[in-house]
Parts: sequence; C-alpha cells; structure tokens
Amino acid sequence: MKRGITSTDDCNSVFMQNADKDGPGGSYCSDFSLNKLKKLEFYENESLDEKTKQKRIICNLPTKCMHNPSTFFSFSAYETHYQQQHCNVCYKCEKVFPSLRILELHISEVHDPIVSLKKERGEQIFACFIEKCQERFHNTRERRKHLVQNHFYPKEYHFNVIYTGISSKDTSLLFSKKNTKKKNKKYQQQAIITSEISSGDSLMNELVDKMESTRLVPLKVHFGNPLLDIQVKDQGFLKKYDLEPNGSILAGEKHIPIYEEIIQFSDVKYVAGGSAQNTLRGAQYILPKNSTVYVGCVGNDELANYLRSVAEKEGLRTEYLVDTSEPTGVCAVILDGVNRSLVTRLAAAKNYNISHLKSPKIWSLVENADFYYIEGYHFSVCSLCISAICEEAAIKNKVFIINLSAEYLCYSYKTLMDSVSQYWDYVISNESEAIAYADSHDIQTTNIAKIAKYISELPKKNNKRPRVVIITQGDKDIVVAESYNGQTKVTYFSVPKVPDDEILDTNAVGDAFAGGFIASLILGYSLERNVQCGIWLAQLCIKQNGATFPFPKQIFSEQ
Repeated sequence: MKRGITSTDDCNSVFMQNADKDGPGGSYCSDFSLNKLKKLEFYENESLDEKTKQKRIICNLPTKCMHNPSTFFSFSAYETHYQQQHCNVCYKCEKVFPSLRILELHISEVHDPIVSLKKERGEQIFACFIEKCQERFHNTRERRKHLVQNHFYPKEYHFNVIYTGISSKDTSLLFSKKNTKKKNKKYQQQAIITSEISSGDSLMNELVDKMESTRLVPLKVHFGNPLLDIQVKDQGFLKKYDLEPNGSILAGEKHIPIYEEIIQFSDVKYVAGGSAQNTLRGAQYILPKNSTVYVGCVGNDELANYLRSVAEKEGLRTEYLVDTSEPTGVCAVILDGVNRSLVTRLAAAKNYNISHLKSPKIWSLVENADFYYIEGYHFSVCSLCISAICEEAAIKNKVFIINLSAEYLCYSYKTLMDSVSQYWDYVISNESEAIAYADSHDIQTTNIAKIAKYISELPKKNNKRPRVVIITQGDKDIVVAESYNGQTKVTYFSVPKVPDDEILDTNAVGDAFAGGFIASLILGYSLERNVQCGIWLAQLCIKQNGATFPFPKQIFSEQ
C-alpha cells in the first residue's frame, strides 16, 4: 500500500523561496524539518504480514535524486543522506557542496556579478576557506598556498571544489589519479622484507597459538587506509622537500621522487602502517588471536602481500578490497632524532567503496561484530561506509569509536562529521585535533577540558550508552569527558615520563594508545584501566621503530 506526504510546493519552489528571502547566499535548503519532507514517498511492503511490514522512504529531492530516487529503510538513514546530498545545494547550477562555507564562496565567486566586476578590477576577492580567517587573495593559487601553509590543508586537496561541487557517488576531496602509471615498481620489488617480529621461545609461542585459536572476545571491525611505512633517517630530505620535523602531510607532485630516493639507503626499514591498521595491530598485541578484522583498499602488488603477511603473523585478519588501477599506499617516514615527518601517498587506499562493504562476506563480518572503529581519514574516502556502520551500531546497540585523526579533517569534512556525530560512543583525539574541531564549530575556547565536555554533550542517537571523549596531549595529562543521562564528568590521567634516551620513534604512538585503550575496552575493563592500558602500549611503541611492539609479548598490569 502506498502512502504519500502531500505538499503544495515542489522542491524547486522551496529553493526559490529561500533565495528570495535570503538573497544570493540563501540558495541552500536550510530548513531541514520542512524541506527534507518535500518529494518524499513512504511505502509499505504489501507482501509482508502486519508484524513484519517494512516502511521505505523514497527521496526524489533535486538534484541528485530527482531522476534517480534513493531508497531508505529508516528515517535516520535518510537524515544522514539529506545532510550529505541536499543540505548545501546551489539553486542556480544545482551543484552540491561539502559545507555551507564552501557554498557561500561558490555563490560569491561564480554567480555574484558585483564580485565579478571587482575581480576584473584586480581586487582581492578570493576568501580563505576558514570562516574565521579574514585573508583575501588576488587568485586561487595564492589562496591554495595560504591554506596549505597556514591551515595545513593537504596538497592533494580538491581546492576547485568551490567550482565543481561534489558528486553523489564520491564525496572525497582528495585527487585520485587512477590513470597514472605506476611509478613505484622499483620499491615494490625491493619490499621483500623479513618480519620484524621476534620468534621468542618457540615452545611458548606454540602454546599461546593453541590457547588463542578460539576467540574469547567479540569481533571488532576497523576501517581505514592500509599503508606501508618506509622509514629512513634524515639525509637532507626535510630541507629538500620543505618538510616539518614533526609534521604529517599528503604527498603532492613535488614529493613523489622521495619514495624512490629513500629506498636507496642501506638503513631503510619497511613497517606495516596506516592509522587504523596501526591501532588494530596494537589492539591485537593484547587480544587473543583473530579477535579483529581490518577492512581497506590496497593494490595488486607485493606491498599488499607484505601487509597481509605481517597482519597474519600478528593474529590480525585482513579483508582488503584490491584495486588493480593503483598501487598500495605508502608513507615516507623521515626520522630526525625523536621527531618524525610523514609524507603519505594514499594511492589505492582512497578507492575503498560501499559496494565492497555491502558485499555478503564483508557485511556479515559487520553484523557479527560488537565494536567498530573508524579513523577520521576515512571521511575523505567513503562517507557512505561510515554512515552504514553508524546505523548498524545504533540500531543494534553496538559500540562505535571514531578518531578525529587530523586537524584539516575538522574543517574540510565538518558537514560529514556533523551528520554522524550523533552516533559517536567514543571519540579519540589529540589536543591539536580537538582545538581544530572547536575552532571549526565556533567554540570560543582552547581549553581541552571544555572542548572534551562540549563534544561529549553533543546530541546522541543511542542513549543506552554514554559518550566518552578521550583527548591526549603528548606527555601532559590525558583529558577524558564522560556524558550520560544529562550528567558529565571530566577526569585527568597523568602520563609517566619516558626518558629521552629511550625514545626511538614517535611515529604511530597515538595509534598505539588507541589500540591499547580499545583492547581493554573490548575485554570489559573500567574506563580508568582502559586509559592506563592505552598509555602502557603507547610507551612500548615509542621505544620501537614505527607501529611495532616488543616480542615476546609483554603483559599489561595495573599500577
């Protein structure tokens, strides 16, 4: 039986009404409660009995769904879709933009005749993407340089999104050079590396393997960008490629030669990497074998085979989507004393898609898991995957954990983050990312405790669970805010100092903290114990090369 929501206005008239009311800047559907119901149709499956009747929501909103309607089986799923595809739409060219700020800049630079006249006179009309920043520029090249240098935007960022918008199938704001020839065959062939895992006592290892063959804890699923870390001590690379000693960037065109150069050195080391994969390998260091599964996209090459072999030896199950058009992603790790500079080339990692997630094999893993962990970098890869996992977690009262991952994500993917923030049960961040989140949301403070409290008190979909926000600050206190049933508690956890002469590599230390915290969480321990376990694993990692841990395995014990 078909049921409809009637409306005297079609959606096009709604767009025009907003434009008339708000002027050139009001061309987006801002009234969610009214506009999102236009052009919707609700259905019931007539073949089902009364108990099992299912309601469907059909979205016909312009522009993406007008000729190709989308179907949803819950209003929350439709709400996420609306936020991502219909919230920031230009009524003149019908393009969708990732945020209100980008939409406003698009209208000004593309459709405003007065701004066009100012441009012809040579005035500075190109505003910064960050709303609080008052800088203006003569051309887009100057703006791009400013965003990269002052706001740490990756050089692969799609800066022309102001003019092109985002497509319905791909919300990534990073370039994907699918037709580029593979230039890294040389270091693919040289990446035949012996495992860095010590064998330890063979008899004890055999006993541990037998004891761990049965999984005693709920399965946990991670989603992220699988990468191979290529580590080398600085040989003038920081100066040559204009790299910060402790920075992290996505590789631009000028950085591509660095991968060929670093593999020439005799002290080069290869370590399985990728933020979420590092976290999961850390968790697996503590958990029984095959407790976790990692999902991401790799190329069809030796680098992917190496990542699989390392994961298998560490008791981690991988379910990679294989992309034959691009090589496996790599990260150049330039070590300079206790500092490390990261230069990441995502390659195949950014091509993960919803089709692989929804395949019977992968989705069955999702359905059987009780914990989900997603790195913030995945917002630049497949936001639809994040939405699907969020829905699954909320409906079935499972645990959803998000890591903010990087400062620029809080600005570039603010709308996407906000569309799923209601699903967050645990939020992990460092202080820089937390401050960036606050700045992008006009929270007038840099106080970490206040920011943690604010995030913990955001609206929540699943009220059966508290929201816990964990913000690390290097060797300073870790701030934890826990909000439940209208009450919020903020706690500080001290971090024991690691002597400078014991610090080998700070790469992946934050990922290791997340791995230790999550492993303890899965095992059912208290919040305090979870934080202490995270600190313990991070301090093991900081004494190793990259995301590696000492073997034979050490056992965490509370202080």
